[in-house]
Amino acid sequence: MGIEYESPILVYHGGRWDGPPEVQRGRAKRTEHGPGIYFTTSLATARKYAKGGGKVKRAAISPNLRWIGGVKIPLAEAVGFVRSQSRMKHKAEVIEDLKRHAERMKSALVDAEVLVNLGVNHDALVGDAAPAMARFLVEHGVDASLARMSANAGVDEDWLVIFNPRVILSVEEIDKKSPWDLPLV
Repeated sequence: MGIEYESPILVYHGGRWDGPPEVQRGRAKRTEHGPGIYFTTSLATARKYAKGGGKVKRAAISPNLRWIGGVKIPLAEAVGFVRSQSRMKHKAEVIEDLKRHAERMKSALVDAEVLVNLGVNHDALVGDAAPAMARFLVEHGVDASLARMSANAGVDEDWLVIFNPRVILSVEEIDKKSPWDLPLV
């Protein structure tokens, strides 16, 4: 994804967040789009996630993101990473699928997106495996991924999953009366 921006990307986050941004430990069936800090362009979605004591915050994200699309990781490094995660669930399945992918593609490289998808599909990003994978992605030149969501009411929104917290330039709590969504990424 070669999208380039001139000014920061503005997005919302809904939840409990105090202190500097960091990728949290994963919870079962909660990493729909990978291990990272989730942001949205939809104020309603951020408010939904902020219910129960959370707050809605608006964040400015660096316009110079390194997107996950097109990033290739050597198969041996991807397998080595998965093996190194002592408590990662379903790691044998993730490793086998990584090898099958590389064989099918006739390459010793795997797409970073495939590694993330296998972590999600096998529900392997639980506990420390989530922040560890986020760090692994950053080490391989990936800051973020983007998911376009289509709502039932015909309103589109973008979810931005940040693997690299250093690309978050600022975060501020917003006024509860803020009435608008932000532009799609």
